[in-house]
Parts: sequence; C-alpha cells; structure tokens
Amino acid sequence: MESPWRTLGPIDAVFKRNRWRMILGIILLAGSLSSPWLLNRMFKPAAPMPLTEVRLLNERAKYEIQLCTEEFASGSDGYKTNHYYLASDGLSWRIVMLSEETAKRCQPIIDYSYGETQIAPLPVVVEGLSAAIPEQLQEYALEVVQLLIDENVDMTSLPQEIGAMMLVEGARHAFPLANVMVLVGIGIAGLILILSARANIKNARMQLIDAEEGGLYGQLAEDFTQAAYYPSFKLIVHHGILLETGKTLRIVPLSSILRLRCRRRFESFQMPMMLLQVQRTEEPQTWTTLLSARNNSRSVDEMNRLIDQLLNEVPTAVWIDEETDA
Repeated sequence: MESPWRTLGPIDAVFKRNRWRMILGIILLAGSLSSPWLLNRMFKPAAPMPLTEVRLLNERAKYEIQLCTEEFASGSDGYKTNHYYLASDGLSWRIVMLSEETAKRCQPIIDYSYGETQIAPLPVVVEGLSAAIPEQLQEYALEVVQLLIDENVDMTSLPQEIGAMMLVEGARHAFPLANVMVLVGIGIAGLILILSARANIKNARMQLIDAEEGGLYGQLAEDFTQAAYYPSFKLIVHHGILLETGKTLRIVPLSSILRLRCRRRFESFQMPMMLLQVQRTEEPQTWTTLLSARNNSRSVDEMNRLIDQLLNEVPTAVWIDEETDA
C-alpha cells in the first residue's frame, strides 16, 4: 500500500492483519505437508529384530531364510494373493508370507532344501511385521511339519516348532488415519487462510484505488484522530465517509443515502442479527445491507450511536422506523 493511505493507521492495519493471516496460512500448509517427513526423521523406527526374538504383534522383524519349503498355502485379501512358506534360519522354523518376487529369489533355496541341488545358495533376508498365525494356517503348517520335520508334532506342540508368530514380508506401519485427517484439515485451513487473505488484500487495494479516484483521501484524513470509532463493528465514520477495517477494507461515501432502517433477523441455531440497511440514489427502490451485527447489548448501544451519527452526517437521509423481521 502506497502513501498517503499508509498514514491512516486503521487502513494500514487491515493490510498487516491479512499479511499475518497469509503467513500463518503458509506455516500451516507447509507444516501439514512436511509433518510426515519430519516425524519420520525425528522418530525413525528401530531396526527390525530377528523374528525369533520378537515377542509382540505388529513389530518390525526380519528372518534369514536358509531352508524353505514349497508354498503350502495361499490366500487373497481382495487386492493381492498372499503366499505362505515354512522357512528355517538354520536354528528354527517359522512361517513367512512372501511376495511373488521374493518367492522367486528363494527358489534356489527351495531346490536345495529338497535336494535338487548340492550347493547351498546364499541366504535371503526378508523384513516385515510380526503377525499372529491364523488357526487355519496352523492346520496347513502342521501337515508340512509332520511330513518334513517331526511326525509326532500336534496342534498343542506346534508353537514349539514354528513359534507363535509369523513374518509378513513387506508390511510396514501405516501412518495413522486420524493423523492423516488432522494434517489434511490443517493444510486445508492454511490454504483457506492464504486464499482469503489474498482476496482481502486485493479487495482493499481496489477500494483504495476507487477512493483515490474519488478524491476521498483528503476528506478522510482531515482531523482523522477525531473520527468516531465503533469497535464492535470495526467501523470508522468521519466527514461523510464510512470506513470498515475488519478482515478487509471498505470505503463507503454516505452522501448518496436516501433512507435508513434497522431490521432484526432471527434464525435457528444462530445469534439474533441486526441489519442496518440503506437505499441510495443509484438504486432508490433497493435496500442494501450496510452492516450486519449480533444483537447483543454492546452492539445495540453502538448501533444506536452509529445511526444517530449517520443521520447527522447525512441530514437529508430519512429514517424508516419499523420492526418487521428480515
């Protein structure tokens, strides 16, 4: 905003307020976009533990596959097919759910496990999350264990052979949906602040251009410190000009007002509102709202003072006294 309008503090305050709103919006938007990366950097998950040492479900785990059976079960979750194998790290046996790509990498190990090759291939280390073994999967695994490891194993002793948990390869802790929704909400709030602040600043600049072309600065600046201020409405009335300095800027010459009235509006789940409406020389048959405010005691007092001043500022204006609800 260029001088001379900058010398009028309330006008400059509108621009400063909206710049701060824009800065806050940028901070909120940037924070919502960068939070997942920052959280991942600040709270980097611990390295996966060997599956044989994991005691809790949904923990990061790894397993070194040195021996492996053929796929003994599969199932679909509606998105992909899950493939289950019984694998050994040389000391224990565990159920692992492998992707098709990892299963192909394990094929040399499977061939070696069944004696089809004599040279032991390099182990394959898989990572994922620990998970409970479904009962039906235990039944399938029992058949494989009885066939390949110990025919005397039953459902009671099966956990001693294959443990209480299996490894789901590739699974990762998902960012909580509630956190995602919060971040999306913060980002949207930031974007709204940015767009509304930009619109308010643009509108304020247009108001100043129109006021400058109308030669209103000198009229408004004269004895500006003596202007009447209405804090409930963020309004200033001075020398026949109404100056609104809320979220945005509005400069309204009062000389064209023909008639004035105040109506009360009552709506469900809302505070009762007062509407100060005017008819102007440009549209003498149309009532336009000059100001809307909540109908509380402080606002009523200021509204009465404002109406008195408007009638004094525009002596030709006619007050329409009516109590009809809007």
